[in-house]
Amino acid sequence: MPQRRNTFPDNESHDQVSLDTKISAVLWRWRFADPAEQKQVIADSNFAAMLEYWFPFSEIEFTRQLGTWCDGIPLLTVSLINRTTFSIIGVGYFPYEFSPFELSFHFPHRRSPEPRMIELRFGILDGEGNLLSYSSSRDPSEVLSKRPVSLQQWAVAVELTVEP
Repeated sequence: MPQRRNTFPDNESHDQVSLDTKISAVLWRWRFADPAEQKQVIADSNFAAMLEYWFPFSEIEFTRQLGTWCDGIPLLTVSLINRTTFSIIGVGYFPYEFSPFELSFHFPHRRSPEPRMIELRFGILDGEGNLLSYSSSRDPSEVLSKRPVSLQQWAVAVELTVEP
């Protein structure tokens, strides 16, 4: 008899669950948690570490050529855009300097175990088209406050979609 799979798998689960699915599970747990407990849901799930390993930099030509990778996320905020879309903004070490990022996880319906699309915006371009980074001695909230406001200012702005 097949076993019923939990819609919100635990991060410590030994099942082969994709990182996208684990991130989705945390987002939905966060969404339905009491507002006073939402920060704890993010902290207890090691959400920042999941995102650190999730970034698909090897799949994006610009970041692949630079050899970009994430070495930690010191600042992270989750918010709800609408019933099925989450916004994640933050600052990470990419790899030795701070840089801002934004993610939007779009789900086909509430409690869906996998997103249908993820928007990734990362890094800032300087006036010459190079990746601008901030010294890690700066306050991450200061770096976040300087994040781009238009798509053209981001070094990377891509949509990742799930293959049917």
